[in-house]
Amino acid sequence: MRILHLETGRHLYGGGLQVLHLVGGLAARGCECRLLVPDDSAVADGGEARGLPVVRIRYRGEGDVAAILRIVSVLRDYRPDLIHLHSRRGADTWGLLSAVAAGVPAVITRRVDNVEPGWLARAKAAGTRHVIAISHAIERVLLSAGVPAEKVSVVPSAVEVERWIVTPDRAGLEAEFDIPSGTPAVAMVAQFIERKGHSSLIRALEILQSTGGTVPVTVLFGQGPLRLQVEEEAQRRHVAQWVRFAGFRDDLPRWLSSFDLLAHPAHLEGLGVAALQAGAAGIPVVGS
Repeated sequence: MRILHLETGRHLYGGGLQVLHLVGGLAARGCECRLLVPDDSAVADGGEARGLPVVRIRYRGEGDVAAILRIVSVLRDYRPDLIHLHSRRGADTWGLLSAVAAGVPAVITRRVDNVEPGWLARAKAAGTRHVIAISHAIERVLLSAGVPAEKVSVVPSAVEVERWIVTPDRAGLEAEFDIPSGTPAVAMVAQFIERKGHSSLIRALEILQSTGGTVPVTVLFGQGPLRLQVEEEAQRRHVAQWVRFAGFRDDLPRWLSSFDLLAHPAHLEGLGVAALQAGAAGIPVVGS
């Protein structure tokens, strides 16, 4: 079977990583796959590093209507049996319209649980062969929007468990992230966007400090548009000395098992791959 996978997200974590897992897994099972991604995407770089067939196109975001022409051109050149649309950043609109124009069957994977107008969810589902939800929470959102139950299947996201089973190295963790010896250490792994709840975690640290509780050093892994805002909030709430900004780390599997727990304060979350990673690493999760 020949499948074209469209991922319009640019960052190589969360959903982007799941796409690479899927494309690689399908290829190992004999499916011929290509990954269609924006030309400036870290997902493209990650796919090529894994030896996956990658096609880059110019894509300037959800307002890039002309992307339909570029996607249709790839569809007509590659002639896949199916196009798999992997994100809501235009893939489920421009990708779906491109599939209809090229006469190629489509499926959509839904990764986020924020509600959209019912008519829009139903229209997208009507144009596809099937909708894949990564959790039962997302399935409930789709069904409540009026998407027919027979069009929805739940296929949970997964992690490569072996990568996360690492012998803890507490001394190394303390040295790497400037954690005083014996101080509790908390990790948070998420993009710096509103729904991930960084502000809630910063407020929790403030409460612990004001009530005389033990304040853990909290290492924030990830990047995103709200990073500076979170840094400023930590300063304003006088807890900056307890917070470390680690950025995106390729070596996260090396360190995660050495933390005392993972904080996952998301306000909206389709599934939460970071929680799966923590479970694989053998540390508890405190979530919202």
